Amino acid sequence: LLRQRMKDKQQREMLLEEKSALKLKLEKAEELVKARDDAVDKCKVDMEQQRQELLKRQKEEELGAAIVVEHRKLLQQRELAAKEAKREADKVRQTLAEQQKEQKEKLQALQDMQFDNNRLHEELASARRSLSHNERSKGQGLDSQQLQLLQHYRSRVKCHCGQGDKARVLPCGHASCIKCTESLIKERSRKCPACSKKFDQAEIRPLFLQGSTDEG
Repeated sequence: LLRQRMKDKQQREMLLEEKSALKLKLEKAEELVKARDDAVDKCKVDMEQQRQELLKRQKEEELGAAIVVEHRKLLQQRELAAKEAKREADKVRQTLAEQQKEQKEKLQALQDMQFDNNRLHEELASARRSLSHNERSKGQGLDSQQLQLLQHYRSRVKCHCGQGDKARVLPCGHASCIKCTESLIKERSRKCPACSKKFDQAEIRPLFLQGSTDEG
């Protein structure tokens, strides 16, 4: 019986030792499981942080791409605006050049008209001097050369219609009487009877011949 008790005691001690060993293994296993759980949780946190950073980078890249697209649109709009401004500037320069050319032509026409006006004045003055001289020597009579000269100057002063004196100068430099000029304006032909060059009413200038029958 004593041996049996001793054996039972040894068995209980062995069981207690095994129980202690198993308990120790269980604690270690629980620590390992907890460490693994902690590592998993940490990995989850790290992965979430990485996911958030990745999302943030994607948003930044999308925002950067949108900014690039917007900048390209702005550049295209600026290029179009620059082209349009260049076209407008070219139009303005062309219009200015045409206006300068037109002003130059008008100035030249005015100078030509003034030259013709001065020439006609000189011819008229010469004709008047010849006429005055002829009137003073009326008692002696006029020779054929003087009569031809007088007729020539009278024809130069008279309008092409043969009625009135020249009183209006057209842009081409030719002159006509008031009646013929007004007739051309009313009939809207607006062409010089001598050279057929077109003219505008605003371009007509008066021709002052002192003592003419169509002054005014």
